[in-house]
Amino acid sequence: MNKIAFITTSALDPPEGTELWRKVTRPISDTTPLHANDQMTGSIKATVLSSSIVAKLTSNSQLFSRNGRTISRYELDDYFIQLMLSGSRFGEFGNSRLSINVGDIYIEDLSQPYTIETHGSTVLSISAPRQQVEKLLGHKKLHGALLKYGSPIVKLLTDYLLGLYALSPKLEGDEALEARDAVIILLSGALAGMNIAAQQPLAVTQMLLYDRILDYISQNLHISALSPELLMEQFGISRSNLYKIFEADGGIAKIIRDKRLDLARKRLLLPESKTLSIKTLAFECGFTSSEHFIRLFKKHYGITPASFKAEGITLTNSTSLMQYYHDTLLSNTTHERPSWC
Repeated sequence: MNKIAFITTSALDPPEGTELWRKVTRPISDTTPLHANDQMTGSIKATVLSSSIVAKLTSNSQLFSRNGRTISRYELDDYFIQLMLSGSRFGEFGNSRLSINVGDIYIEDLSQPYTIETHGSTVLSISAPRQQVEKLLGHKKLHGALLKYGSPIVKLLTDYLLGLYALSPKLEGDEALEARDAVIILLSGALAGMNIAAQQPLAVTQMLLYDRILDYISQNLHISALSPELLMEQFGISRSNLYKIFEADGGIAKIIRDKRLDLARKRLLLPESKTLSIKTLAFECGFTSSEHFIRLFKKHYGITPASFKAEGITLTNSTSLMQYYHDTLLSNTTHERPSWC
């Protein structure tokens, strides 16, 4: 049987409970009271299902923020599928603003920033690795996707999520993996009626080219001449077709820039970066100007490269950050646990 983590602030003094709550939610978001002088209360019950985490989270009025700094500190390349069980939430996901009510299901992309106001809510959450989601759903923008309660397919997905949560402590191995993947398949059906799923899917040849171009970019980030023009020449593709293939990702130039920034961030986490100058790092990651690199890094992550290097990080040796998060919950778990459901 999978280990169950249970955390509650109910037995703690308000300041102590608030500090514990900040600690256990920190890998996912920066959590603050919705009103300045309030204390935070909440509970989490969680277990690991394959490489995913399944949890029920209850909280009072709070503000959950995931910004560039949090994303860079805790490299969670997952989606969270969230089912609202009680209360309400209001979220900003890029250009999308959502009002989320009981029975609704929404999706968080943990590689993207968001701000969520929660008003005395309970949610059932399951994480899913990006690679598996994109394998089954294709490359779609899922961040902030909202499924309103009411349609038969959303009701079916809701019932499945509730059943999966109830049984997740007992699911292991291949059963756990198949059960998690079934969520993604049902999610695909629920998204079919939305504009996000109505986007023209890439043809098989385009998908193969998409993967080849991404591989080429990843292997040549150090080349300052890496650009849309170079890719057009390398792969014999027109500008319009190159744009079409990467339109859902914000364009090829954005992909190159973001991958270079991510490479620089990862390099800053290595022990040898202590003797590496920011200027050298910028050039080795393909930037032609250290000043331009610093501006982009700060805009993207909310912190300068030098400050990021100085602060350090503790998670780089973790093989599974969702497992790490579950272990963090276990280390703070309450001794007397209620029943799982």
